[in-house]
Amino acid sequence: MIDYEIRQLQAALPRAFRRRRDPSWLPPGLDDGDVPDFDLIRIEGRLTDRELDVVDPLLSDAAGAGGQTFDDAAGHVQSRGWEAIAWYSPFHLRPHDDEWGVYIREDAIWSAVFDLYDLSGRSIKRSTLFSVLFDSTLAHERFHFRTEVFASISEGILRRPRYMTYTDVVYKPSWPGEACIEESLATAMGIRSIDDRAAREVLRRYFSSAPPAYRNFERFHSRKSYVEGIKVLAGQAIQASAAPNNTNRYLVGNFSAASFRELPIYLLRTTNLDFVPAEDIYRLSPPKMRTVERACWQLGGEIRTNGRHGKYCLFPRGKRVPISADFDHRKLISQFRDASGRERRAVMAAMGLNARARRSH
Repeated sequence: MIDYEIRQLQAALPRAFRRRRDPSWLPPGLDDGDVPDFDLIRIEGRLTDRELDVVDPLLSDAAGAGGQTFDDAAGHVQSRGWEAIAWYSPFHLRPHDDEWGVYIREDAIWSAVFDLYDLSGRSIKRSTLFSVLFDSTLAHERFHFRTEVFASISEGILRRPRYMTYTDVVYKPSWPGEACIEESLATAMGIRSIDDRAAREVLRRYFSSAPPAYRNFERFHSRKSYVEGIKVLAGQAIQASAAPNNTNRYLVGNFSAASFRELPIYLLRTTNLDFVPAEDIYRLSPPKMRTVERACWQLGGEIRTNGRHGKYCLFPRGKRVPISADFDHRKLISQFRDASGRERRAVMAAMGLNARARRSH
């Protein structure tokens, strides 16, 4: 549904969007050569039921090898904060198809688990810390998604660019200083999402050495200060000003308007993690269903859900085509007779981009 809304906003307010300069998998501020080769895997954002059983022995084996399999996450967190582990690529950068969303560096997650394990005095299981860090990382990045959705709602109402203007005027000049409250609130959200008190304290101590934008989350520890912080951020996004006025008039409800089920999440898997069985740890997004959905969008349709939780593709002229995980995208194209040869070729050329992409230098 959100892809349809993005297209609608882009058609109504094209100047609110910009062309992407760097690939989305590239962390902000880093060059291509700074990132090792990887596989890009789309996941659902939840861990499997087998995750604890699988992760613990793998981490134990890696620890026995001296932990040299992984990069130095702590050092990167001290200089880049949570961006060393994961980052959010906004849909306001074109083209947004298969490029916007959350990107998680799997090797950084695993490396940080070793750091957290040592910081806890080895009193918390590594698999517990893995789950906690994974979930809190998603909570952090989802806050960025919420911020963009909130700004998009404002764009639809005000009919002028807000999100990219806010990014240029407020976010970029303040990052990674303490004035960047979006990162402070996102970090507060990530840490507040942890139920385990001991694990939450370890994570709090871990990010206390991060740049000010991240360690400043302590300002928003209480519910009241958190809500006040969101009001200020809302004012920054709407007014495109680092010092917005009259922020008490803004409602924080729209920060919960985003549906996380539609947020794409990608795992960057480097070659040193080939021994980790991804399907036993992460819930992988079914590639065939994604291929069919992409074909629907490419042909100008919209994914809808019926009352029985089934999905169908609704085309502009009212034609409905039911889809399922075993539905062939070629059937979708053949059933949509209004598609031109150019559209058909565009869809066929797009096949395979969703499931697994390999990047090479």
